[in-house]
Amino acid sequence: MTLGDSAIRSIRTGFSAHTTDAVLAFTDESLALVCIGATAVPRQRRRQWLRELARKVEPPACSPGARYTAAWRRRERTGRIQLKLEVDEAETVVGLVDCNLLDPLRADDRGAINDAARQALAIFLAGETSRQEQRIYDTMRIKLVLSALKRKLPGPSKRPLRRSPRPNRPAQHRSEY
Repeated sequence: MTLGDSAIRSIRTGFSAHTTDAVLAFTDESLALVCIGATAVPRQRRRQWLRELARKVEPPACSPGARYTAAWRRRERTGRIQLKLEVDEAETVVGLVDCNLLDPLRADDRGAINDAARQALAIFLAGETSRQEQRIYDTMRIKLVLSALKRKLPGPSKRPLRRSPRPNRPAQHRSEY
């Protein structure tokens, strides 16, 4: 074990290398061990050695971008996605409370609303439907069919309307025999 490792152990554990007293801070003895260890390192490499020592004692905090990327990779491995939706808060809360997915007393808690919305989406995807959900499903299906028909049907024709085969004359009455 080198002096640098002894200093690292002393700093990490809070114990001095030579005493058994618990110390919660960087002690004078630990600082002395670091200085002694630094003298054993060549001058040109000392700055790098101190940075490595600091990194071992306290690893650098991850940047927000690194945390985001790690979370994205974790979701990708597990086959999950993150959706960001913009919805009306009042309507969403009322709907979630009506479906007994959200406690009315927690209606102001964004975390609870998010969890309830996640649960509602899971129930929807699982295929459990209520009468209200069936109506919504039917309405959406009708709208999809109508929009498909609108795309398929041609617009108004430029040709004049065909006349019926019969001219517009009064109906002829048969004479009675």
